[in-house]
Amino acid sequence: MIKRFIVVSLALTMALTQLHSEVSVNASTEQKAALRYLETTRIYVENNKWAEALSQSNLALAYDDTISDLWYYNALALNALESVKTSVILSCKKAIDNNNWFGYNRDNARILYADLLSDSHGEKTALDILNAAPSISNADAEYIRAKSYYHQNNSISINLARKKIAEAIRLYPDDGRFPLLFLKSEHLIALKNGQVEQSVQKLANYFIMQRNHYIGNNSTDDLNLKNELDMYFCVFARGNNKIRLLQSFDSRQLKNELYPIEALKARIYDDEEAFSYFEAIATDSPVKAVNLENLIDLISDKDVCEKVNAFLASFNGSLITDVDADGVDDCIIKYEHGRPSEIVFDVKQDGSYVWKFSCDYGIPFFAAFTDANVELSWSYYPSIASISYKDDSDSEVLRFNVLPSALNWSPVVMNASKSAHRLGQEFFIPSINANIKFPTDEQLMASSSGYEIKSNERKNAKIYFGLLDGKIQFANYIADGKLYARTQFRDGLPISRVIDNDNDGVYETTEIYEFAKNNEDSKDSRKVLSNLFGFASHDADIYLKSVQINAKNDINADFMEEYFPASDGKVASWDENGDGNWDMRYAKSGSTESSMFYRNADNILVTVVSEDGIPQKILRGKEELPVKQDSLGLFWINVAGNEEDAKIVIEKLNQIGEQGVCIIAKSDRDYSIRAVKVGEFYFGEIIK
Repeated sequence: MIKRFIVVSLALTMALTQLHSEVSVNASTEQKAALRYLETTRIYVENNKWAEALSQSNLALAYDDTISDLWYYNALALNALESVKTSVILSCKKAIDNNNWFGYNRDNARILYADLLSDSHGEKTALDILNAAPSISNADAEYIRAKSYYHQNNSISINLARKKIAEAIRLYPDDGRFPLLFLKSEHLIALKNGQVEQSVQKLANYFIMQRNHYIGNNSTDDLNLKNELDMYFCVFARGNNKIRLLQSFDSRQLKNELYPIEALKARIYDDEEAFSYFEAIATDSPVKAVNLENLIDLISDKDVCEKVNAFLASFNGSLITDVDADGVDDCIIKYEHGRPSEIVFDVKQDGSYVWKFSCDYGIPFFAAFTDANVELSWSYYPSIASISYKDDSDSEVLRFNVLPSALNWSPVVMNASKSAHRLGQEFFIPSINANIKFPTDEQLMASSSGYEIKSNERKNAKIYFGLLDGKIQFANYIADGKLYARTQFRDGLPISRVIDNDNDGVYETTEIYEFAKNNEDSKDSRKVLSNLFGFASHDADIYLKSVQINAKNDINADFMEEYFPASDGKVASWDENGDGNWDMRYAKSGSTESSMFYRNADNILVTVVSEDGIPQKILRGKEELPVKQDSLGLFWINVAGNEEDAKIVIEKLNQIGEQGVCIIAKSDRDYSIRAVKVGEFYFGEIIK
């Protein structure tokens, strides 16, 4: 339907204003280029060269994406090339939102937009678009309004649709879309209610009386529309007229899955003929599940019933269903050996079947929900085995491994066909619960043995969390398939983590964690949480209390650093000789820093005290000594040497490279210099 009215309305309103002459001389170079491409795009559209029109519109939009006509032509081309409706709708929306038209395409864009929304759960929005000032009143708009009312599928909207149809057939008596919409929609309503309302039959009789006008009407060359409309005339016809119309339909060798049902009702087919007709169609193409069941209900011949049973038991075709009963078919069920093998559900009704269920002889075992980036497997339906969440690049970011029989979730119901059961055959027609919610994080945590999450700590890294009664017990950190760290938890909170930094199989680093109430968020704490959990946010206020490194793999740590987040303080200690006692230490509290080491000669503790990163004094045992920095950056203790002394000291300290190691440097004068490097600072003291 949509292609017909697009082409008709497009032919009426295709001419653009004189673009090049009317574009302001102040237009940008990019806009001028876009308008040149707009003209060629228009020509391609006029000649139904849709691939070329799409290419040209995309090229033009790269220059200027504010021109509404380009977005409209882009939508037309996408629609003609049968792209997913979502992309067509998006282009229509951009055309209308931009409201920057160079031609007379605005109402055409609104019509296309409304038509697509009407079939994609956007019936109310479609009506708003058509009714917005200036309201559109033509055959296309009235058809979409009537269709939108039917799709709303309630008693009030259905009556509005019937009223709209009654008005439209007087205004547009040659338009076959209105009787077809009416008869198709009312047929579904009659199947649901078990009868045709008297007022509906009266209008149907009117359309049937006008059959020759609609079928022979030369105003449209849409043969599919005419043939489908003729079939629905047969459905609603009564008595001898029904027989005549069915025979006329059959004589033209037309095919429709409704035909054997109506022919059997009219007794111009027997059971054998009706089933053979339907079987031939169902073998080659998908058929509606409701039509299959309606046909089976009419069959009574025992021999034919046996054939039906054999057909159902070995069925390898596809059935179509309408999940939300709005008149738009949105689910395809593929069968193998008489059991569902795959169920695909177009939840948005936009042509992208985003819910896909794989079945093992009729039992779902895997599902992909591409609209939510979720994949799920069942151990035995409906008991979930695992559920994983992916990002837009289809990379897994979170996966729960659910304990057997711990969590049931059933978006699919395998309904046994009552029609098949009457014949003694088990045949299942699945239905989808489109409104079902995914299991919550709390449900998954409580029922899972563990979950796996993507981590940014290392390349290709993942974290596996082991769970017991919904609480984390441990975490394993894996990169490129190799375990590189482990964390132990208590009451769901981390206690310690061991890390293999150099991938040699030895966990030389140990991190200790604590829970700090009212600890302020910081870059450091966010990094800690990210390393632990794969992401920065976490309910618990956890901080890294200390780090120990044992590179020598003996009983004593070579390095230890302790943190005091409340005061932004820390203490770092080095054990150079492995005796279990620190040889050098660094402490920070607020703006005050202290670097401590033992002087080699007499094992006296030396402490360098800095404020805001600048050394201020030195404590040697209990003695306090002033320090002063010279032009080369050397800090002199007590008495300053000259520039040559400073050069000698710095050169010798750089040659050693280690921190906290005292050296004796000989001056050119009659004294020596005791020197040490602490952090980035050089210290020297003149000794006789």
